[in-house]
Amino acid sequence: MTKFSGTARRFVALFLVGALLLGSITTLAIHEDEQGTRDWVMHLVGNVQDAAVQVAVNPQLIYVASEDGAVAAIDVGAAGALNLTWRLTSTSKPLCVAAAYQAVLTVNDAGVVAVLDPATGSIEVTYALQTVEAPLRAAACAIEGSNAVVVAHDGEMLKRFDFSLASEEETIHVAASTALAGDVSKMYIAGTTLVLNSAANSAEVRSAETLQSVRTVAGIATSIASDGHFTTRDAAALRSFPPAGDAAEFPCADCGIAVVTNTESGTSRGVVRVETGKDTMRIAYPSSELLIPNIGSSSTAYPIAAFETEDGDVVVLIKTGAHNLLLVSARKGLVWRRFEGLANVAATAIVEPMEELDHFHFNKDVLLASRFGTLYSVPLLSMGSEVRLITDFSKELVEALKAPSIAQVQVRGLKVRDNGHTAVVFAVYGTTNADVVVDLVSRQIKEVSTTENSILSTPLLEVGADLSVKGSLPRSTIYTYVSHSATGVIEGYSVDKTAGARATWVVQMPSSIVAHASGSEPPRRTDIVNNMRVFPNISGKEPVEEVRHTYPMRNVIAVAHYEPVEDELPTLVITAIDVVTGGVLATTRHANVEGDVKMVIVEHSIIYYFLDAKKMRYCFGVWELFEDENSPVVTKSAVATLPQIIASFFVNTKREFSSRATRPPVVTVSTLGVFGGPLADMGVTTSYNAIARKSLVLAFKTGRVVVVEVLRLLAGGQMPMPDVKDRQISHVILPSLLFASHKHRLALPQKITTEPTGLESSCHVVVSGLDLFYVRSSSGKPFDLLNSDFNKPLLVTLVCGFAALSFVVRYFVNRKAINSSWQ
Repeated sequence: MTKFSGTARRFVALFLVGALLLGSITTLAIHEDEQGTRDWVMHLVGNVQDAAVQVAVNPQLIYVASEDGAVAAIDVGAAGALNLTWRLTSTSKPLCVAAAYQAVLTVNDAGVVAVLDPATGSIEVTYALQTVEAPLRAAACAIEGSNAVVVAHDGEMLKRFDFSLASEEETIHVAASTALAGDVSKMYIAGTTLVLNSAANSAEVRSAETLQSVRTVAGIATSIASDGHFTTRDAAALRSFPPAGDAAEFPCADCGIAVVTNTESGTSRGVVRVETGKDTMRIAYPSSELLIPNIGSSSTAYPIAAFETEDGDVVVLIKTGAHNLLLVSARKGLVWRRFEGLANVAATAIVEPMEELDHFHFNKDVLLASRFGTLYSVPLLSMGSEVRLITDFSKELVEALKAPSIAQVQVRGLKVRDNGHTAVVFAVYGTTNADVVVDLVSRQIKEVSTTENSILSTPLLEVGADLSVKGSLPRSTIYTYVSHSATGVIEGYSVDKTAGARATWVVQMPSSIVAHASGSEPPRRTDIVNNMRVFPNISGKEPVEEVRHTYPMRNVIAVAHYEPVEDELPTLVITAIDVVTGGVLATTRHANVEGDVKMVIVEHSIIYYFLDAKKMRYCFGVWELFEDENSPVVTKSAVATLPQIIASFFVNTKREFSSRATRPPVVTVSTLGVFGGPLADMGVTTSYNAIARKSLVLAFKTGRVVVVEVLRLLAGGQMPMPDVKDRQISHVILPSLLFASHKHRLALPQKITTEPTGLESSCHVVVSGLDLFYVRSSSGKPFDLLNSDFNKPLLVTLVCGFAALSFVVRYFVNRKAINSSWQ
């Protein structure tokens, strides 16, 4: 009995340890669906145009304003690398920002002055500038004690506004004005000095009180101190203009300069200069110099704010040529680097990493090309904490396209080839197309090629003006099209590997195209997924579930245009076109529609999102396309015959083509209301083998990202109508469980990119905009949105603990019974 008891005790001890480990592993494993940590977001500011330093003995914040509509506060410590202290976004562009002890002041291009709390960014009061009708071109603002001064330019008049920060007036009246025609790009004001950039290589100094011109100086203005000390730069030299004494000039090609200010008084403490080299960046402080590595960009960098701390350290905020931000201290070196170029992403691709993929392909990278000509890579598993700047190709792209600057170049596409080792960026300027080939391993630009007046140009395929073909084709013959949105012309082409390209058809839409979508089928889809759909036909007295063949959509496009109507809002017209023949497959109209239209083609359906202006309700338009059956329609309740069962195992090769090989489709159209706002973009989830049910990814302009199954939009997928048998409501319900953004609210989302994982039920989703957001979406599984304060690990630990305790109790009960039997 003693031996048995010792063995039992050891068994119980091992069991308890195992149960404890199992509970701990279970608790730690709950990190995706249940806690939402499979998603992350990078909060960005964008292209910063103005900055102001917190007024304090030792500033902890620096305030920035960007042309992307953001005003934000960034910590000057290491925390500023990944986080924003606060941020305020708007559809209007802030033109200037000024700071004082008690407030932060900003003016936007709509003529609205906002006074913000310096610590939280909350709006305390807003004012409207008098007689501001057209959008402002430029503005300068300053806070002097408890009063504020704003000078604004609207393209014709230069106006000064004075007001108290405690004013209860809603409108600020003009204190002084003068005529000033032309373009003013930037203005700086301090005390009695106003400096404005109105020409390419010169700045004009005016009186801040009378707005009258005083003199003109060489270079464009870059900064100003409260005592009137300002700086300018041009392509050959930097210049410093102190309030008293002679100006100083520093010969330096394409360098930057700014005034170093005292954080309390705002007066000048000298100047800081920045010189950009190929591998290093040289920063000349008033009494020292510093070299830091220059990563990825050889474009010129400019200081936009510099200040001196109480202990004599000088800190400078630098904007690089790639529009990223660096905070550099004279004593500590590089404090942080913020990749603000990611707020202006033009093209995105989710690609395989340079290292080995994991089992489920979760460790992929997202490749991003900014509209400023920079290529970035962000590992998805880093949750946004790691950003790799691959290369800055802006200089090479501008030279190849012969464009004035990268701002006039449109970056339109991004593809990866050579087993993920090479990226191809596609850009356009005028009638010239360019391909930039980047080696992702060495992070070097391999080639920049251009073509003139090409009919079709993508990163992988190019059809020249002479119908010559360059690139690789997925099949021997493909059918493609070129859509001219402004003129409404759509041209179809047949592209062959040997015969080249051939124009096949032209369709002229009555007006400009406002939305379009193209159909596609995964290469393995016909091998794995059947082409049947059970369609609930409710046109008769009794609903009948019919088994129909879905229409092949590989060579189908859908376009939308507005048709004007007298005395009414325009009519939205949706047209489906066969890419092979150019024939119109179907057309439908929706009266009294206005605004943007978003459209996608998913499997056999065309789905579009629009605003019914008469009912003031957003709607989904849903088309389902089926093949026209030669035989009677089979119902779901009917028993399949032996020939039908045998035929279902064989692939119908005609499905790869279009109306040339099949009859025109049977189209069912429905309109579903949805309780949602304006849509920024609409995407579709994908899966590795195309087996998992597809979902729509909806990025609303309000900042929410919703994932809803396509099945919920098709006929029969809606919620049942109460008290009415076999009927569904005509709305799509979007509960909070479908919010892929969880508790996040994104700023100005623009584009959705999806890519399958190695797990059939999940999909990578990246939403780019002012923020960069990632989530791994699961097919058919809603997101868990329990309160973040809820202690889930404790709950799981208690459940596992009670389970283990029950086994222990059972053991002692059985042991007592055994002892009783022995006795």
